[in-house]
Amino acid sequence: MLRILMVLLFTFVVNTNDILSQQAIKVTDKEVVDLKFEVDAIEFLLILDLEKNQKEILKKLVIEKISFEILEIPKYTEEYLKKLRSIRNALLEDNDELADDLRLKLDDIVEKNMIEVDYVYEVNESSKVNSKEFLKLLRVDQLSSLISFNSDEFKSPLRMLMDAVREFPDLAKDEKQESYDEILEAVIISLAGVDVEIEKKIRKEIELFLDDVLKLAPLKEDAKVKEKQAQNKPFVERAKKIVGGIGVMEILQNNVEYLLAKQLSNPQFANALSKISKK
Repeated sequence: MLRILMVLLFTFVVNTNDILSQQAIKVTDKEVVDLKFEVDAIEFLLILDLEKNQKEILKKLVIEKISFEILEIPKYTEEYLKKLRSIRNALLEDNDELADDLRLKLDDIVEKNMIEVDYVYEVNESSKVNSKEFLKLLRVDQLSSLISFNSDEFKSPLRMLMDAVREFPDLAKDEKQESYDEILEAVIISLAGVDVEIEKKIRKEIELFLDDVLKLAPLKEDAKVKEKQAQNKPFVERAKKIVGGIGVMEILQNNVEYLLAKQLSNPQFANALSKISKK
């Protein structure tokens, strides 16, 4: 009996070690995540096309060491990692044609191999504060380029809330939660930007609004316009109250400042800036 117990215990230890070894973070795991962050930061900086004096000022706004812990093993292939390195190098060499060609090949690899290297990081308080100085640093043409490249992310908060009312009832459960999270954060960014106090004031109200939207039952396919309007009506005034009298330019500024804060919080932004500065 004792012998059987010892064998079972040994088997459990071996199996546990096997699981842990499979889940261990490898050097390449960290590299592939860092590369994703670095490529994003380099592309962002190339869009701005900063002058030497702007780069020097920006260095003072960047937090050199931003800790980032990999909590889930990324799913990728060696081919994907090599292509990502090549894209980084092509960007640093100002070879846009090669970088674009490599991106297409990278997309094929992602689709073919079900690659998953989607990591997010927290936008820290220092970056939120410094984003306002970052914005002041930019010329009109640089700001215009930044807005142009990211225009798809800048949406009307009122429209986003009402889109939720129209779309949530017909979504699957997992789709509802994903859309809920996206709309919540997008509306908060548009209304609060990097202002933490405003965010605290409006977050709960937006959550309550979206929670009630989740309770809506789907309408029949042949539902009349009046039925749709009747379902939407109670939410219209609530949505307008949440949005308040905020203007278009303020919404735009909030989105830009948050975008800048997000890059300042990028764990590889300082590294990317140092490489861009040498060009």
